[in-house]
Amino acid sequence: MSSELGQRVPGNDRASQGDSGPTSTRILITGGSGFIGTNLTQSYTTAGASVLNIDTAQPHLTPRDGAWVPIDILDRAALIEAFRQFEPQHVVHLAARTDLDERRDTAGYRANVEGVENVIAAVRAIPSVERTVFASSRLVCRIGYTPRHDTDYCPTTLYGASKVRGEELVRAVGDEFPPWAIVRPTSIWGPWFGVPYRLLFELIERGANLFRPLL
Repeated sequence: MSSELGQRVPGNDRASQGDSGPTSTRILITGGSGFIGTNLTQSYTTAGASVLNIDTAQPHLTPRDGAWVPIDILDRAALIEAFRQFEPQHVVHLAARTDLDERRDTAGYRANVEGVENVIAAVRAIPSVERTVFASSRLVCRIGYTPRHDTDYCPTTLYGASKVRGEELVRAVGDEFPPWAIVRPTSIWGPWFGVPYRLLFELIERGANLFRPLL
C-alpha cells in the first residue's frame, strides 16, 4: 500500500535476516505526531526499536526517528493494511480528538469511538501483535472525583463521554484478544507540547522577563 505521499509502509525485516537473525522490536503508534507520540517515538527509536507512526499530521521528527504514513484511523481498510505490512509486536493507540469544543453530541468525536473500533479490528487481523495500549483520559470522570473502580465513570464533557465509550469497547474485546492496557493521562508537558499548556508557560516566561531585576 502506498500512502498519498508515495511513501510505502515499511514491512518487518525478518525475511532479510533469516529466521534466526536479530530483529528489532516493532512498535506501531497511532497519533505518533502528537506531543506524547513524538516523545514516545523518539524514546523507542533511541532504544533501538523499529517504529511506525500512523497519523494524519506530519511528524516533528526526522525519518531516522521512525517511519510515518499519513493514514486516518477512521479509514479501517487502510489502517488494517498498514498493520499487515508492518506486522507490529506492540501497539500504542494515541490518536484521538482531544479538544473540549464539541457542544452537540459525541458523534463529533468519531475518532475516539470508531477509531478505537478500527484499531481493535486491526489488532484482531494481525497475529503478530502481543500487546496493545489504549490511551483514554482522566476526563472519563469529573475533575476531583475518585472512582471507586475501573468502570466507575462520571464524565462531564462530550469528550469525556467519548473516551468512556472507547474504554467500554476495549473492555469488551474478549479473552481471545492479545493483552491490553488502558491509560488515562493527566496534565503533562514537555518537549513538543502544545495547547493548552504551552500558552501558560509562555505567559510565565513573558512575565519573568518583564519583571527581571536590572543589575
